[in-house]
Amino acid sequence: GRAPLTVNRFLHYVQTKVFDNNLIHRVEPEYVIQTGAFKTDSIAVKGCGTLINESGNGLKNDRGTLAMARYDDPHSASTSFYINLKDNHNLDPNKKSWGYTVFGYVVSGMEVIDLMTQSKTAYNAQLDAPNAPVKPITIKSVRINQ
Repeated sequence: GRAPLTVNRFLHYVQTKVFDNNLIHRVEPEYVIQTGAFKTDSIAVKGCGTLINESGNGLKNDRGTLAMARYDDPHSASTSFYINLKDNHNLDPNKKSWGYTVFGYVVSGMEVIDLMTQSKTAYNAQLDAPNAPVKPITIKSVRINQ
């Protein structure tokens, strides 16, 4: 794979059910939807440390790709990830920025993700999330297809 550390951590989180009962906490039409940071009870998701940024792997933030969210520190990604709703090449590495690690892509169901963009959003004080769906969108479970 092109982002082996990220993929291994993501698979570990899937196997240990970290992404079960998660909120989609950010919906920005024509940009991204984001999850993996909060449980449905608004408690922060517990990760196992931060990841080394693997953004220089040649993968781009194209529509339908999954990438790790992070803070300003390029190596601060933990559990939160986003799905690109369009080609967001401003999120790719460049001379001024590390960019964001792309590690996967949506193989089917992108129409469901696109439907999420019709949700009314607002600032959620409990999550400190500026573009949170007013009516919660939840991920019940994440499983690996064998």
